[in-house]
Amino acid sequence: MNKMKVALVILMTMTSLAVLQELIDSDNELGNLGKLIYHERANIFAGKIMPLEYVKIEKEVEKPCQCRHLCLATNNCWGATWLGMLNNSISFCLIAQEYFSHLELRDPTPEDYANYFKLASQTTNGLSCFTLHWFRDDYQWKGKFYKVHPVLLKFPLARKMCKSEGGRLATLETEEKFQEVTKLVADSKLEEGYWIGLQRNGSGQPPMWQYINGAKEASSNHMKDDGSRNCFSLYHPSSQEWVFQDTNCGNNQSFVCERNF
Repeated sequence: MNKMKVALVILMTMTSLAVLQELIDSDNELGNLGKLIYHERANIFAGKIMPLEYVKIEKEVEKPCQCRHLCLATNNCWGATWLGMLNNSISFCLIAQEYFSHLELRDPTPEDYANYFKLASQTTNGLSCFTLHWFRDDYQWKGKFYKVHPVLLKFPLARKMCKSEGGRLATLETEEKFQEVTKLVADSKLEEGYWIGLQRNGSGQPPMWQYINGAKEASSNHMKDDGSRNCFSLYHPSSQEWVFQDTNCGNNQSFVCERNF
């Protein structure tokens, strides 16, 4: 490898590390709550771009971290590609709102940069342009997409947090969903209680319990109801099976969101 190629490899490696470090530094600036919510930094692919047919939203940003946070705040965002020019404060964020595999990522071409930065193709090359692609990985596929939030919140705030991510508190209407989610929360090894989208029916008429999506009444299977509290959490008493436990809505607990992508 000649000196020019070595210099190019070193420059691109330093650039990759610098951009990835910016993502990490940005997370640190979010404070403790932010780091808990935006704690995942895996699935970052440097120097790659998504197939442009998946792009549904395009937005100018100043930093790559803004692209990542834009994805987190966008309903149905599956992943985001950041395109930047070195020594240029303007960059672009491309948002995908449908699933595609990381195997479909490709190397950006000079035309990709030209299309977004309105540059002549011959002025763009590996020394002046850079990309990052980040796949959203805070939700896990368990028949549906679920996310266990480690931050402790009261029931109303947990419900708002799920809604802000384009989802809702998990509703476990079937035995299959119950088994999937209890396995997920058991693997997380966090607190024993997790808010789910189940509340007491305040009308005093059957059904006694109802999910927040209103689709079905809750089954009495796995129910442990003392009759005095209006919200329910997924709870695991020592040496016992997982149950739906009536819980004070003002308690601070971890929670499980679900959403469709």
